[in-house]
Amino acid sequence: MPRALMLLLLAGCGRLGFGNASGTNDSGAPPDELGLSQDAVILGDGIAAAACGTQPLINDGFDDGTPAPFTTYTNSGLTLREMNSRFEIAYAANVSDGRYAGYKSIAYPSEGLCGVVRVITTPTSNGIQYFKLLGGMEQVEFALYQGFVGVRTHLDKQVATLLSLPFDNAQHAYWRIRQESGTTYWDVSADGVAYTVLASTMFLTEPMVSYELGAGSFGSSSNAGIAAFDDARLSTSQ
Repeated sequence: MPRALMLLLLAGCGRLGFGNASGTNDSGAPPDELGLSQDAVILGDGIAAAACGTQPLINDGFDDGTPAPFTTYTNSGLTLREMNSRFEIAYAANVSDGRYAGYKSIAYPSEGLCGVVRVITTPTSNGIQYFKLLGGMEQVEFALYQGFVGVRTHLDKQVATLLSLPFDNAQHAYWRIRQESGTTYWDVSADGVAYTVLASTMFLTEPMVSYELGAGSFGSSSNAGIAAFDDARLSTSQ
């Protein structure tokens, strides 16, 4: 049975289990079982995604060396920096469990939002890299951990992985999360122009959400390197 179909069938089986998460800057370990988003539709690569709204809210190529328009958060062992037209989270030689750092925007009305980012460099060891929209106790995100990119939802400390794929930096270079008519869509693209849909769910109900980029350590990380992003954009159709 194809993995995507297997995950879709699991989605109707109720709460099977949860991973660990504890707030905005704790992305948690990718769990193996679905627990939230029981309405999830898993599409996989190949289904063309709809266009996003064109009214710009954020357009940051990380060229000015400052966090604006974002605010920052950081824990020991992680360093935030903008250099070479990209945003980097650099790991110390050893980073303890539960350390996270990143950029977070102000909150915007969730309906019609479309967030995009380009993934440049990914961490190794127990490093985890993520991009999310979040509001209240709800989060929808991409999370990359140990070579797999996961499509995930959070409700407070409960985490569900709707789909997990081996990360292909050519095919999954751009991550996009969009909210349309109460439904969240996770899209990927090789070039930032043509997107395909991976999954959708009506999980997100918060009227206001923030855009967030970050990375950290789930479990102790050794020489995890750098997590790097570029082309951070947020637009709306409203």
